[in-house]
Amino acid sequence: MQELTDYLHLWAIVDGIQLSDQPDKIIWSWTADGVYSAKSAYNMLHIGSITMPGHRLIWKTWAPLRVKIFLWLAMKRRHWTADRRARHGLEARELCYLCDQGQETIDHIIAVCPLSREV
Repeated sequence: MQELTDYLHLWAIVDGIQLSDQPDKIIWSWTADGVYSAKSAYNMLHIGSITMPGHRLIWKTWAPLRVKIFLWLAMKRRHWTADRRARHGLEARELCYLCDQGQETIDHIIAVCPLSREV
């Protein structure tokens, strides 16, 4: 019964369409002139994305790529520190392995841990 209802609904939608003998035309709806470009496709992929404040500070520096990636992951809190492992139900030691004083978070390792600050 549901299929019949869907068919009748589709029939009502398609009923007003008139076909012509003219060839089909491809129109790229992401540009004003309807012509595809790689730039318009790239912009289309990033519509609605959220820019992170400070991303230019990381990616425009002269630091090696591995340092940039480390900082990017740190800003997004994606390093596998003890607090993140615990959130995912994995075994995690609560205290920092380096100083054994505070809870191991990325903020602690980068900014607070006395051993990493000294290094």
